[in-house]
Amino acid sequence: MLPLFIYAAQPAPIVEKATQLLANHPRCVSAAVPDHDGRQYSFVLRSPSPTPWDVEVALIPFVIN
Repeated sequence: MLPLFIYAAQPAPIVEKATQLLANHPRCVSAAVPDHDGRQYSFVLRSPSPTPWDVEVALIPFVIN
């Protein structure tokens, strides 16, 4: 889990940028669409080791008012 705490009036651009950064990471092998409420974004990152293994990462944005 990767929590993203947002202290902004407009959280959508921040979430969009964070998801784009993760999706474009060189180790990202899968970027899923968010769940039905946009509360969690799932990614799969691959290790650089000779025997690669995958890590599932969930980006969960929290908007703090």
